[in-house]
Amino acid sequence: MVPKLIEQIENKSLLNHGTWDYYGNPQKGKESERYLFWTSVDTDKVGANKQIPVIISTADGKFYISSSTTARKRKSSDYKPYIAIAPTGKDNSSQYKPYIAGNEPFNTLEDAYKAYANVVKNEYPNFYHNSITK
Repeated sequence: MVPKLIEQIENKSLLNHGTWDYYGNPQKGKESERYLFWTSVDTDKVGANKQIPVIISTADGKFYISSSTTARKRKSSDYKPYIAIAPTGKDNSSQYKPYIAGNEPFNTLEDAYKAYANVVKNEYPNFYHNSITK
């Protein structure tokens, strides 16, 4: 699924900045179980087990402001480890619902980004100075 997403990213997209990751069920008919997490934080610099702010885009076109804990991952022994935005479990897309539960949905990325920038500035000041939210 990620290569298909990359094909659609415009040059000015936020996905070309910060860190993003796709989570959820890639099976046809399971679109409601797909989540795109984005953060202005460079997860490789922050490291594993750190709380970070995120924007989550859901398959229904809504955006949510939330937080996540970074996790060290490795695709396989052929790849070097990397720091993911969220811990993941195999084929358990329902584990991502708590990230958005009780959070106000935004109908546009622009509105979500404005709210995200405020959260970073006020609740994550240590990330604000190295963030693209300024």
